[in-house]
Amino acid sequence: MPWRAALANSWQCDEQKPTCGNCVKREQSCSLQFVVPNLPYSRPAAQKPSLAPTSESSSRTQSPVALAPNIQPHPPSPSPAIATPASISTQPAGATFSVEDMELLHHYTVSTSLTFSTRSDVLEVYRLAAPEIAFADPPLMNGLLAISGLHRAHCCSDIEKRRLYSTIAASHQNIALGAFRERLSNLTRENCPGVFLFSAWLTLYVLGSMHRLQSADPDAASVIDFEDPSEWIRLMRGVPSILRQSAVWSWIRESPLRPILEPGLVTDEPLSPELERRFATLRRALIDEPLPSSPQMDDEERTVYAESLAMLQKYTAFILRPSTPEGPLDLVGTTMIWPNIVPERWVEYLGQHRPGALVMLAQFAVLVNNLRGFWWAKGWGQGLVVIAWKLLPPEWKSLVEEPAERVGCTLGAV
Repeated sequence: MPWRAALANSWQCDEQKPTCGNCVKREQSCSLQFVVPNLPYSRPAAQKPSLAPTSESSSRTQSPVALAPNIQPHPPSPSPAIATPASISTQPAGATFSVEDMELLHHYTVSTSLTFSTRSDVLEVYRLAAPEIAFADPPLMNGLLAISGLHRAHCCSDIEKRRLYSTIAASHQNIALGAFRERLSNLTRENCPGVFLFSAWLTLYVLGSMHRLQSADPDAASVIDFEDPSEWIRLMRGVPSILRQSAVWSWIRESPLRPILEPGLVTDEPLSPELERRFATLRRALIDEPLPSSPQMDDEERTVYAESLAMLQKYTAFILRPSTPEGPLDLVGTTMIWPNIVPERWVEYLGQHRPGALVMLAQFAVLVNNLRGFWWAKGWGQGLVVIAWKLLPPEWKSLVEEPAERVGCTLGAV
């Protein structure tokens, strides 16, 4: 957009992509639009974002589940063919990315990429290898710009900019989700690194997008806002499940992304006396002598809780142990293992607001709270405890008082 003309006419470029709205209305050629070479992908024109919430429910970024309804991995091809560039993207040449997008790419490189792990080698993969892969994989570039845009939204104290960046992030995420949903039916050695990276970003995007970024509340970026406690877990488990295929796992291990696969060796550690008493209480209330619920727990539900609680105890003992682990440990990756490996039936119980699943969710919040220094995890420890407390029947509420104390949450104010 000609900036001298803009000053002369007292109107400003609104920096919308691919061409700003004011330039369109005045039939001007927008100089903020340019073509990035070697990206065979044509991005649809984005909708002009609204900077004002339209209802109470719009107080946060659009739900990631709304952006990806019923996302499920397709069955893998029996013998995936070696991919050609066309198998990664069949879109026409001439990808259009704006100066605004290049700003987000820069922000990703110097800032966002440093917020994904506690291990330096993993951070280097995100900072250097991920953008390099994204330059040859346009939908992945949209995923990169989405997580960077969401980070920028979290960093903005100005409500207008925060709403703008969160809308831009949702636009990029929507494009990426559509492309990767199609790719799941034809995973190859060449395109699976992009799927793996996007699934890793998706986990953090889901967490970061649940904050009330559309709200003018100064604490909006650290307050989570959702009604279904299973919503974020379902989406988080959707795409990564495809990576459990042995072929895909081996392909990633042979790629520059290998360090991300290795969060560190999780060893069996003893619980502290305090945690031993805590998990004994949970076993008694959930499995041995279940508290009253409607409908009453059956054997299947108790079995699912026994398996899920045993895994939660293992990761709790390891993550909260007093000693330093042997070898490098990625606290982020290790913490996020549990919601991805619990039985699907447990997630269903959580979606049904079953008391046992809600109590375990509150206990998991203690581990999530250790990640509160990361922008995408702010408020999650307290938020999970609060939602469990609100949904639990009165006779179960006492079981979340200890997690509430650990995460610094005052339940009396809820």
